[in-house]
Amino acid sequence: IGMSTWPIPKGTEGVYGAVGTTQTCTAQGFFNQLMLVSPFYNLMLAWYYLLLGKNKPLSEEAIASKYEKYMHSLAIIPTISIAVAGLPLTLYNNANLWCWIAAYPPTCDNDEGTHGHDWPCERGENAWLFRWTFFYAPLWFIITAITVMMIILTRAVRREEKQVIEMQKQTRLRRPSFEREEEIRRGQHLQNYI
Repeated sequence: IGMSTWPIPKGTEGVYGAVGTTQTCTAQGFFNQLMLVSPFYNLMLAWYYLLLGKNKPLSEEAIASKYEKYMHSLAIIPTISIAVAGLPLTLYNNANLWCWIAAYPPTCDNDEGTHGHDWPCERGENAWLFRWTFFYAPLWFIITAITVMMIILTRAVRREEKQVIEMQKQTRLRRPSFEREEEIRRGQHLQNYI
């Protein structure tokens, strides 16, 4: 995205600064699609915190030895697979501000998948469907999963906090002299200053 419109094929109508080729556009689209790894790693981080804090918390060492390799695999493999799948499907084309999953020519396909004109797509057939399948569906799954995990974790922490408060109350009730001892200590402390 940092290169914006530069990789878009030179001469593309209505795009300022387009100096690239189909190959540069494909490369930018591929790397733009790889950005999905960030939400996947956020999902793995949420899973890590859930393992660290829920019910019988695991140590960081236990998580590293049991789960870490799976966490990296679950973040990297789907992201790379989806990005690579877009290459033979010729999905990476001019998407106006950068190259990503788009139909070429742009008017051959609209957002509902119906053809806008009578000519077929040269590249990126059914791009609207692949945008949903390869990006928006995984992204919304990740957002939902992270939200659910954080709710579970918050409820677990709240439950544990209530247990600690209750234990503190019980400890104080078992020692009725505790408050009296504190009052005496404070009184002696004040007498030292008088």
